[in-house]
Amino acid sequence: MTTMYPTTAATLEYPPTRASTHAHLDERLQRIEDTEVVNLSPAGQALQRFALGHVHWLPGCGFQDGGCWALAAALHQYLIAHGVGAHLVVAGRPFHIDHVVVSVSAGGPSPLYLDSDGVGSLSDLSDKLRVLERLPTVTLSPLDERAARHEGLSDLAELGLVDDLARSLREAFSDRLARHLRHWPARRALTRPATLGAHP
Repeated sequence: MTTMYPTTAATLEYPPTRASTHAHLDERLQRIEDTEVVNLSPAGQALQRFALGHVHWLPGCGFQDGGCWALAAALHQYLIAHGVGAHLVVAGRPFHIDHVVVSVSAGGPSPLYLDSDGVGSLSDLSDKLRVLERLPTVTLSPLDERAARHEGLSDLAELGLVDDLARSLREAFSDRLARHLRHWPARRALTRPATLGAHP
């Protein structure tokens, strides 16, 4: 997607210009191996399994090449319904819709970012977009619904895909994923056994 949109929303550019600016945001929840994202948390693993099991629902695209908004919108709907503070966020080049993720405040010093690759930190998201998508810098800003409509992202909602994905999230996770994110055990999540399920 290449259309540029002006925004007045505050953005956060990563990597920071000073080394200490975002030092507290550097906890790693994912790593990149070749062209694959490997999740280090059970929540990330379960969400990635869910996405892999549902990618065939998308009409002619994947969750990383056009369908990211559909999954993000479904995750947003699911999380809000379970009382988790979540926001749709555009990640990528300034004034472009390169990738849409869900930002979740999880009680720690920084938000978590959810997409079809699982659950990551700001550093994880930035590295993924810089390494796998070859973006020189990553800017985060709130999703502008007008820009999303202009790009045709809401067409997937009109097909019922977002509601279907949200329903499937509820069936796969019940409230377990939402509860886990609401009380994110930032350090313990790396070693706890996977108990979240997500069977496509």
